[in-house]
Amino acid sequence: MAPLNCTKLSVITITGIVTQTFGLSLFVFGFFPVKSALPGTSGSESFFAPVCDFVRNLSDTTLPSDKLKSLYQELSGIPPSFDRLILMVVDDLPAEFVLGKNEKPPYKQFKEAMPYTQSLVASGSAIGYHSRAAPPTAMVSGAIGGFLDVAFNFNTQAMMDDNLLGYSKGEGYCQVDQNVSRHLADELSKDDWNLLILHYLGLDHVGHIGGWSSVLMAPKLKEMDEVVKLIHSSIKQSQGNRQGRTLLMIVSDHGMTENGNHGGSTYEETDSLALFIGLRNHVFDYASVINQIDIAPTLALLFGVPIPKNNVGVLIREAFDSLKEHQHLRALELNAWQLLRLLHAQLSGLPCRNFPCDAFYDHQSSDSSECNHTTENMLCCLYMEAAALYTSWKSKRGFESTSYKDYSSTTAAYYKFLKSASEWLSRRTTDKPVNLLALGLATLFISSVILSSLMLCRLREIYHGGNQQASNLKYSMNGCFLLLISGRILRGWHQGGVNWTSLPDISKWLEHAGSRYVKPLQLMSAVLVISIGLFALFSIESRGKCLQMVRLGFLISGLLVLLHITRYQDYAFSSTNYGATFLVQITYAILGAVTIGTVVALPWLIPLSTSKIFPADNTFSPPFSPSIQEKFPLVELRDTLYVVGWAYILCWCLLQLLLQQPINTTPILLLLLQIVAGVHYFVRSGTQEWVEIAGFYCLGMAGHFALGNSNTLATIDVAGAFIGISNHSTFLSGILMFIITYASPMFILLSLVMYISTKSMVHLVIPEKANAGDILMMLLGFPCPVPLVLNSILLTAYTVVLLFMQNHLFVWSVFSPKYLYVCATTVCTLIGVFIVAATGFYTYFVLAMRKEKACSGQQRHKIVDST
Repeated sequence: MAPLNCTKLSVITITGIVTQTFGLSLFVFGFFPVKSALPGTSGSESFFAPVCDFVRNLSDTTLPSDKLKSLYQELSGIPPSFDRLILMVVDDLPAEFVLGKNEKPPYKQFKEAMPYTQSLVASGSAIGYHSRAAPPTAMVSGAIGGFLDVAFNFNTQAMMDDNLLGYSKGEGYCQVDQNVSRHLADELSKDDWNLLILHYLGLDHVGHIGGWSSVLMAPKLKEMDEVVKLIHSSIKQSQGNRQGRTLLMIVSDHGMTENGNHGGSTYEETDSLALFIGLRNHVFDYASVINQIDIAPTLALLFGVPIPKNNVGVLIREAFDSLKEHQHLRALELNAWQLLRLLHAQLSGLPCRNFPCDAFYDHQSSDSSECNHTTENMLCCLYMEAAALYTSWKSKRGFESTSYKDYSSTTAAYYKFLKSASEWLSRRTTDKPVNLLALGLATLFISSVILSSLMLCRLREIYHGGNQQASNLKYSMNGCFLLLISGRILRGWHQGGVNWTSLPDISKWLEHAGSRYVKPLQLMSAVLVISIGLFALFSIESRGKCLQMVRLGFLISGLLVLLHITRYQDYAFSSTNYGATFLVQITYAILGAVTIGTVVALPWLIPLSTSKIFPADNTFSPPFSPSIQEKFPLVELRDTLYVVGWAYILCWCLLQLLLQQPINTTPILLLLLQIVAGVHYFVRSGTQEWVEIAGFYCLGMAGHFALGNSNTLATIDVAGAFIGISNHSTFLSGILMFIITYASPMFILLSLVMYISTKSMVHLVIPEKANAGDILMMLLGFPCPVPLVLNSILLTAYTVVLLFMQNHLFVWSVFSPKYLYVCATTVCTLIGVFIVAATGFYTYFVLAMRKEKACSGQQRHKIVDST
């Protein structure tokens, strides 16, 4: 086999990366399909039985709002129970705070914080439910989103699914969002609206700051209770006037863990509230549970509008207790027709669709055994049975032979069909194309083989050449020792994993002790981080203007970061402070300008040949022969990469000091110490280079969890993603969120530039006939492929695990979030390796070009002198 050269290494590496990206895309979109939805919106056809061309949208939404409302009420056959709806959305409010848990009342502090709401529940004036939230939540559409809809919903300007708000606007309603408490009393006294939406985010903020035990929790719940009291009192005073009947519904989109997080599928996170105030008095049952998707069809028929087309929810039984028997059965029929249309669209083999359209609903299956063969037969038979019972009940209506038993049987049959259809349609979002998954996995395996084979070839060439260095542990024991100590502290800083989060750790102890301990530790750690970085830059002997500007830029940035920590980080909502935002924006600008300027300008400005940039302890100098040094800019390359590497490190550290939680400042210091100690140890240890880089990679992943990250989406630090942003930008917030979450892995990858300037230069044995490709191979031949190979192997392994666990109970709550983290780690690795490779290539070629011009100039001078 021909030996590897720089071009071949680059081509094979890029081929492996492209193959990996293609395979990962196939698998992700196969395993996490985007839910399919029926186009358009429901209209007057919703009140008729499905016909052969039921897919066609026959909506009459072009009618004026008053005529459209009258048309819907006439066709539905059900008088609207209410004229106005007040939807109060309290973000992050667990149902447990209001309704208790396991048939037990709420905790005392929560019950006492909401006395008025508790009185409504106890008296039966309010009907409360534990509403199981489906991720992502879908209260107004009744549809369950796919797992990837969580990502696709970021920065969505409008909800494209058919939903209740669309009908409300179509009927001339007024939508009021956001926190409008200061105008609420005025709005309640007006009669120019039919839908009022109040969205309160304060409880969510309180939860993220301190969890259930936050001192702000009880006052916030009390504030919400006062809003409920104000609204309910206004509703009672307005009864009998022209405003009509009003339903107040208090809901939450999801719950929260005791730590205030959400995003997973634990009971605490999915236990949302649904509280109806205005229905007939009802005996409260602490165990009442519904699905959140059931809210949409219930509200639709209570207000006489069509059920959203893609709804998979079922009517809440108690909400229609006030209706007469024929009205209740009509409501169930409308819900059944809507779900049947959805089943027809997703089940091409539904047997009842083959019947003649005119006689379709008169058909009754006489062979009950057919109902058990397939899902299609089962659903069809359940529907036909309910329809037949309803037809029979209508034929007996008005005669003595009709009985409550017939009504109950019909109701039970409808609910049996509705629940079965709802469950099947809900599971439909998890169906996966096997062929696509197999192709994606095979492609990932091929990419892993490509990158691993490349690594093996590189190793074989190195070891066959006998290019190894003797170990010198005498001078590196201190750096081994520092690695162990810092690693042990990092391990105990945050308890990661679902099974260990409740165990004590250093961060919990400090947070419990209070800010009087956290703040001094944060300041001390920040000062040490900045001092280490500046010491590395100021210890360089060169006094060139370019390097002076680099030192000054980072010194100013460090001082600004300390100013932000001391002045603004004590305030929970400092991100809304103009002064804090402006200060951070200045820091971003200076950091970006200094770092990018160093990378771009230093290779052009560093002195050639006579450079003495390295620290005074110049033990790292490689023994290059004069002919090699004359041919290649090796010393200049080493010096430039050393400065650029520290620029990357210091820039990243300062960013983390700005963005991370105060409790994570010390782990940033420990990670920096690990990098410095690791480089100090490895430069003399004689360890094989690929082992050293693999060790750095593992340190980066360990640091990822030491900063409080986990394999669940609930631990992502969203609050830090808005620091320094004056106007909402999903793109910028996403970048900051990525920087915070992957602080440690990217930190390690960026530090490889500095590692190259020390480790690789020591071991370079340059043949006399070497070319630029040989130099770059020696510099980047391990620092770039090793992280790619390790990540590729892990990505393929996790893909296999996820495929095997696709039917596991925790596939969406445990394995899928973990896989998304692995995918994001892949992106982080690719970005980091690209930065290292691009820096190495750019720096070398600029210096080589300058070196060649300088040599040509010297030769011309020699010729002139000789003549």
